[in-house]
Amino acid sequence: MPHTDTIPVSASIASTGKGIRYVGNHVWANSGLVSVTNVAGTLLSFSTAPSYILAEIMFFYDSVAQADNIKYIIYLNNQIVYSIQLNQATTDPGAQTPLTILLPPTTTVKMTAYNLTDTDSQDVGATLTGRVYGAA
Repeated sequence: MPHTDTIPVSASIASTGKGIRYVGNHVWANSGLVSVTNVAGTLLSFSTAPSYILAEIMFFYDSVAQADNIKYIIYLNNQIVYSIQLNQATTDPGAQTPLTILLPPTTTVKMTAYNLTDTDSQDVGATLTGRVYGAA
């Protein structure tokens, strides 16, 4: 059974956390701001259901983090499948361009980030939106 966050009736649709939310044949996840240093911090961590997801991922950071180089890594089943280093200001095109990725069925997904510049804590995050295909 995949790990998914359950959303209480009182929750806002803008809730954040490390899990993925299934809404019909769509999914979304929003880490919110996560403080990371030069040690990798987990932004999102979940397992997909027995269907595949065509998703778009965007990485973001608080304006204070613009002075630092931040590295984001995506793991599928503990294997690195994507890594990007966003250098300093928001002029880096990777900061504005969504990454389209196919997430296989029953796969463990983890997204991390860390500060390459120094040991200062910086607030960064990730969002994922997608469509579910092949659901039973």
